[in-house]
Amino acid sequence: MNGQTPMAIGHYLAQLRDHVGLKQAELARMVTWSPAVLSRVESGERELNGDELDEVLCAIGTADALKLGERLQRRWEVLLAPPLNHPDQDLLWEAERAAQQLRALSAADDVSASFQRRLDEYLEELQYLAGLVLKREHTVAFIGSIGIGKSTAICRMPGLEVHDDGAPVQPVLEAGAGGITVCEVHLNTGPQYGIVVEPCPDEEIRQHVTDFADHISHAGIPARTEETESAESEGQGISREIETCHSQPVGPAGAKGKE
Repeated sequence: MNGQTPMAIGHYLAQLRDHVGLKQAELARMVTWSPAVLSRVESGERELNGDELDEVLCAIGTADALKLGERLQRRWEVLLAPPLNHPDQDLLWEAERAAQQLRALSAADDVSASFQRRLDEYLEELQYLAGLVLKREHTVAFIGSIGIGKSTAICRMPGLEVHDDGAPVQPVLEAGAGGITVCEVHLNTGPQYGIVVEPCPDEEIRQHVTDFADHISHAGIPARTEETESAESEGQGISREIETCHSQPVGPAGAKGKE
C-alpha cells in the first residue's frame, strides 16, 4: 500500500490502538479476530487487504486512524514518502502535490527555455525544503547556568513528564537539585514506553574527561575563590538521572540517555 511495508503499517496500527487505550485482545474482539491474528498484523507478519484495514481503523475510531486510509492512497512521485507517523505528513503531501504540478509544467511542450529553468529552480528549492521538514534527527544543545531549566526544557518538548493527580508536573530527568545534566538524549517514538540508559565505556568516559580538562586548561578560567569552592561543595556535580531513570513509564516517546 503506497510503498509502505506491512511492518510499518502494523507498527502504526499498534500505536493508534495504544493511544486510544485499547488492549490488543479488546481490539481483536471488536473486529472478530483472534488475538494471535492481530498480533501477527501489528508485527508485520500478516498483510491486510483494504477491507480488513478499514475494519480495524473504524474499530479504533480516532481521527488519526480514519486518516490512515487516505494517507495510504497517496502516490509520492517527486518527494520522499514520509513515515506514517511523521507529524508533518499532511504538509509534506501539499508540497508533493505542488512539486508534481511544477514538474508537469516544466515538461510541457509549449514552455519556453527560460521559464522552464525557473520552474526547475522552484522544484529544486521545494525538494530541498521538504527534505528539511522530513528530517527528524536534529542535534540541539542546551547550554546555560545551573538551575535555569535545561533538563526541564528537554523533557517538556517531547512530553517526557510524570503527571500525578494533584501534584505538579515533574520532568523525567533530574531537575532542580543543583546538579549538572551531562548526557545525550535520543527520542524515539513507538508502542513501548520507558527510559533506557546506556553507560559509556570506560575509555570513552576517559576521553570525555580529557577533552573537558583540555578545554578548561586553555579557556583562561578565573582563579578559584572561597565562594566558588563553597558552591562546589554544596552539591554541584553530575545529576542523578541513573538513580531515577527506572521510574514509571511516561509520554509517547522513549528517551535514551548516554551518560
